[in-house]
Amino acid sequence: MVYQNYWVGLDAGHLETAVCLVDTDGQIIFEAICETKSGPIRDILRRHGVEAVQRVTIEAGNGTQMVRELMARSIASGPALSTA
Repeated sequence: MVYQNYWVGLDAGHLETAVCLVDTDGQIIFEAICETKSGPIRDILRRHGVEAVQRVTIEAGNGTQMVRELMARSIASGPALSTA
């Protein structure tokens, strides 16, 4: 699997997650809100032509399991957890 040079930021809430895709230059490609599950996040990324990203950053909290699920689906190569 070749990982694309994108960074996905997730602000995971109990019901909804804000998704932000950023390129290597720091430019925002898109922002969206979806259900807090790995499937809808994967679907949003694929709609924008993204199959696998270099990094996923998630606000530390209840969404950590979702990042593990994204990694298991080969969407992300590894988490970068943030407490911000």
